[in-house]
Amino acid sequence: MRAMQRRLRLWTVIAFLCVGVILVWLTDLAVRFPAAAIPAILSAVWGYYRAGQLAAKNPSLLPNESARLIQGHTLLWSIPGGALGYAVLAGLAVGVPAPDADLGWRIFGGAVFGAAAGAGAGCFVPLIALIPTAIRLFRPRRAA
Repeated sequence: MRAMQRRLRLWTVIAFLCVGVILVWLTDLAVRFPAAAIPAILSAVWGYYRAGQLAAKNPSLLPNESARLIQGHTLLWSIPGGALGYAVLAGLAVGVPAPDADLGWRIFGGAVFGAAAGAGAGCFVPLIALIPTAIRLFRPRRAA
């Protein structure tokens, strides 16, 4: 039993390290391309907020159902929000690598990269809420 707990803790640490690497990579992309990231992050936060309200209204949800609701709503809001937000900004030639490109290509590229930023933000925002849980998991336990 003790060996299984150690193994579970080891895999949890490995999972958190992998998530940490992904979060660092997404943060780097968000800093380098803020015009794509800001609408996506704002949409993801709004979706997370709305999902939290829906989950609070329905206390009969199991924890995994609540987690699916939160993840699904966050992605549902972040992908179209990021695509639409960056497409509008790209149409105005804000934050695009080639502002002299044709308007149609700028809007298309903005929608594609905004949707990708939305997918990243949709995964990023719910993970931030897990940080307190991770801290509690690895806090040393007091002897009884």
